[in-house]
Amino acid sequence: MKTNEQKGSDREMLFDMGDGFWRFRHEDIRHRVGIYDLIDFDPKEENIINEKRHYEYTGKRIYILHPQDENIMVQLKQIRSLEKFRIMGGAISYFIEKGTIGGWIESEKNLIGMGWICEEGAVFDNGVIKDSAMIGCRMNNINEVFKTTHPKTLVYGNTIVKDSVVIEGYSDIYGDCQISGEAHIDTALVYGNCDIYGHSYVGERSIIRDNAIVCSGAYITNGVVVEGNEYIDYLYDMDKSIFEDAQKDDHI
Repeated sequence: MKTNEQKGSDREMLFDMGDGFWRFRHEDIRHRVGIYDLIDFDPKEENIINEKRHYEYTGKRIYILHPQDENIMVQLKQIRSLEKFRIMGGAISYFIEKGTIGGWIESEKNLIGMGWICEEGAVFDNGVIKDSAMIGCRMNNINEVFKTTHPKTLVYGNTIVKDSVVIEGYSDIYGDCQISGEAHIDTALVYGNCDIYGHSYVGERSIIRDNAIVCSGAYITNGVVVEGNEYIDYLYDMDKSIFEDAQKDDHI
């Protein structure tokens, strides 16, 4: 493990989007999210396809550059809740009001169960949000419409987000990762074959990658990088050496 400041000339770097938030960029992501157009479409036919789901399409559609391949355009459609329902965000219960404007999906396979994608989230490729997981939400204002001009929280690749997970802020989650339990991710980069579960927290521009496992009460902040086959749990002190009490299992 190491901090971003310790990375030197390694491929990760951070840059300011100009709105007070930080954003990841590295050699594999040549373009963060390039929105080419916001297009209205008639959602009636697509909304009839599956009347049992808890959302419908609003009729808004955007095209973005795929973060991993600038030659691929991804079509995303915005969703809206069809009913009031309760959802667990970590250990806290939230209510999504009927008619709440949500985030963006490429197809119905991206959102199953009673999970929710808020206005700042987008899920595409084979990424899946299921159970009671939430992404792209500002947890203090979960039903407020912010009129976001571009998705900030991205889940794609073959990533599975389930249980009561919360992912927010400028976060990229991709590859074959699995995020479960009551994990909370806020402004972080997670990719590879990572497994994050339990009551873990990952935030403040930290990076989890490769085959790393973050679990139990792990608290990863301040740009820490967890990589390789590292196994991290029960880290509470982010100001001291965050590695001191790390439990490592290199043969995982």
